[in-house]
Amino acid sequence: MASTTTQWILELVDKLTAPLRSATDTAQKMTDTVEQTTEEVEKLGRQATESAGNLEKFGKGMFFMNEIKDGIDNITGAFDNAIEPGVRFQYAMAQVQAISGISGEQLELVSGKARELAKTFGVDAAEATGVFSNLLSQLGPHLAQYPDALDGMARNALTLSKTMDGDVNGAVSALTTSFNAFIGEADNAEEASKLMNMQMNLIAKSAQVGAAEVVDIAASLKNIGPAAKNLGVSFAETNAIFQVLGQNQIKAAEAGTALRNAMLILAAPSGDAAKALQAMGVDMATMTDKTIPFADRLKALVPVMNDTEVMARLFGRENAVAGQILVGNIDKVKEWTDEVQNSNSANEQAAIIMDTSAERMKRMQAWIDDLKISFFEFTEPFAPFISILGIATGAIVTIGMTIFSVSQITSLAWGAAWSGMTKVVMVASRSITAAIASIPIVGWIAIIVSALISLGVYFYNTSAKVRGFFWGVGMVIKNFVVGVFKLFFQLHKLIFTVLNPANWFQPQKMGNAFTEFTNQVKEIGKSIGGAYQEGMQKGMADYEKSHPKKEEKKQEGNLSLETLNQPQTLKLNQNNAGNTSGNTGGTGSTDSVGLGGSGKGSGGVRNITMNVTMNNSFTVSGEGDYRKIVERVKRDLIAVLSDVSPAIG
Repeated sequence: MASTTTQWILELVDKLTAPLRSATDTAQKMTDTVEQTTEEVEKLGRQATESAGNLEKFGKGMFFMNEIKDGIDNITGAFDNAIEPGVRFQYAMAQVQAISGISGEQLELVSGKARELAKTFGVDAAEATGVFSNLLSQLGPHLAQYPDALDGMARNALTLSKTMDGDVNGAVSALTTSFNAFIGEADNAEEASKLMNMQMNLIAKSAQVGAAEVVDIAASLKNIGPAAKNLGVSFAETNAIFQVLGQNQIKAAEAGTALRNAMLILAAPSGDAAKALQAMGVDMATMTDKTIPFADRLKALVPVMNDTEVMARLFGRENAVAGQILVGNIDKVKEWTDEVQNSNSANEQAAIIMDTSAERMKRMQAWIDDLKISFFEFTEPFAPFISILGIATGAIVTIGMTIFSVSQITSLAWGAAWSGMTKVVMVASRSITAAIASIPIVGWIAIIVSALISLGVYFYNTSAKVRGFFWGVGMVIKNFVVGVFKLFFQLHKLIFTVLNPANWFQPQKMGNAFTEFTNQVKEIGKSIGGAYQEGMQKGMADYEKSHPKKEEKKQEGNLSLETLNQPQTLKLNQNNAGNTSGNTGGTGSTDSVGLGGSGKGSGGVRNITMNVTMNNSFTVSGEGDYRKIVERVKRDLIAVLSDVSPAIG
């Protein structure tokens, strides 16, 4: 019986691996997307934390810089306040020297008297010195040769000012005007000082009994000039007449003009007025007699006092009212003339006023200002240097605050760029940018500046050396500003050490102060010199920190997505012709699955090639282990092949 050997070769076209690979690739992409999103969210969280930290540092930095600036301003302000009285007093004394020409010991004597006056009357030393200047200007610079007389006149003016609510200039004007009008040249300085004291008390008493104030009297005296003296009217009677006119609301310059005209008219009446007066029985000799008091001259007009026509002819229509007032108050003029003489009213009024708490406080302040003047005289050689140092330090602090603000704001902007917030900022700022860009020249400059800033930000974020450069420059500026502060405080310490009298006889302490200052300067120099390299290194390290190198993912076990997507080869060998179930096994990496079988039978050898098309439809559960998935797919394939084998046989 002939034997027949049959060899079956089954080729399976793989339509399973490609879809599975596509699904796996899609899953991998989704996984990568999730991981990237997670990384971006974590980066956003880190950037938000960093931005919050920058904001906190910005606030603390601004507070610190502002505190330093306030401290420097307070120190500079305190120093300026301490030397201000001395500066003003020095200027006032320079005016006295310019007017009088005195110098040396004589100038020092006048200076000392001015400071004493200030403490006695509770006024500023410069104001007391101003009294000297006014007296010298009004009465003559030769008075500076007599410091005691000048001091007496200044005391009279300051005493009278107390009765005038502290009007020092008004008091000086009243006394100098009355002195020039009734005394004239002060040939004898001592006598002139006594006469001014008499006039001071008389003016104060006159203001006390009548309606015209000292200021009004001073204005009246300016208009009457030397006419009263030339017409034989005394200073006391003139003041009494001013008070009578003041009671009738004729005051100040108007009163002076009215009295001057009345005196001139009585001394020399017009021809028409003289005829009318004679016709009315007026004693013309008495009326024009300059040797008798002015009130007695007015008595001659009593018979015509109520005759308006005659009074108008005599005084003129503009002065007729004043003439009638004077003639009608002759007795009061005499009474007040006697009352204002031999008075000490100014001193008495001033003593009452100066016994108040307000005046005592003024004198205390004047005493403090006098100490400040002494402080200024001691610190004058280097006072400008301290003031300039304070101004320069304040300017440096302001610049430092500006640089700090810009750097922090730039840092926040960079943080916003990293987190994606700059897109919102760019959209929101387009309209502003367009508006600025539309301005000629200014817009171009703004665009260029913006481009340069953007370029700088780009290189800052992409180049380690550029970031190191910016950090280096920032470190130099920081160390410079800090160095200036240290130098400023060390200089203040040195100045206070030098100015302290207790250290003047301790050479070692003085030497230590200068040594500390020198060492501080050297330390600041070294700090600034090495700042750039230090900042450069820190900047590059920061760049490396913010741009870490990505590590390759470690593979878990021997199975990966690539392995899963590799085609699988299954080879089935049929050892017995009658055995349709066969034995299975499979390895390989080709795109086809081979199935081999052999059997014995009658006849010759025959080869049969079969093409089997399989619709692969497998339900794979979403298990996490890829090996289990592959094994299940293999089992399902083998089961299908097992079902096919009987049909083949």
